[in-house]
Amino acid sequence: MLLPRALIDALPPGTVISARQGGFDVVVPGRCHVALRDRLRPVPPWPPQRARTRAGETFARDGATCVVFADDWYRLIAGQGDCEEVITLLLEVPLGLAERRRRRFGYAPPAGWTHRVRHRLIDEWLAPVGEHALITVCPARPVTGGPADAWDRQMHELDLADAESILGPRPIAAQPGFDALGWQLVSRGEGGLVFTELAILVDRSFAYVLRLDEAAPAHAATFAALIASVEPLAT
Repeated sequence: MLLPRALIDALPPGTVISARQGGFDVVVPGRCHVALRDRLRPVPPWPPQRARTRAGETFARDGATCVVFADDWYRLIAGQGDCEEVITLLLEVPLGLAERRRRRFGYAPPAGWTHRVRHRLIDEWLAPVGEHALITVCPARPVTGGPADAWDRQMHELDLADAESILGPRPIAAQPGFDALGWQLVSRGEGGLVFTELAILVDRSFAYVLRLDEAAPAHAATFAALIASVEPLAT
């Protein structure tokens, strides 16, 4: 791992940096020992909401730990001693990821539903036992052009050929900064009718696609609450 010059300049004189498998260690003699490990998998089963760290936060003298979530991996920065350098490493060591890529985003998971990850970046939420419903949260995708172009592209790429009816688009509630539209679809699967709620949120840089599939229309409120909790990615 190549260390940025800004990091080296920010560390105190006498700091020792040692390469380790998957990262490196930073030792400030007489003060702290900090270890950075990168691209760790699997991601811990914590809610997929963005973790926030306040700049200038005061850590305890006996150590500090910071976790940075990337796509399907995470970075761990753990320190022992007086650990101001944890924040230094957090701010100065880039993740090496392009901004305009498929990315996870923050939202409030549906309470009581079971989480599973499909195809690295796609979150699926299974309804409680006995309720036949599935919410799919796709990664945000970079967009070019305005909201109309993004909606047209997303609708073209989604598999809607089997839909017997499509109602929409209609405006739906979302956080400020989004243009948000929703559709209602009915299709016929192997087990009978499938009722689908489709939501496409667009900001100036990304399109966010979420869908609810269920055997009977019973979870619209849960889906609406999840949509309203979606956080636009910082750009």
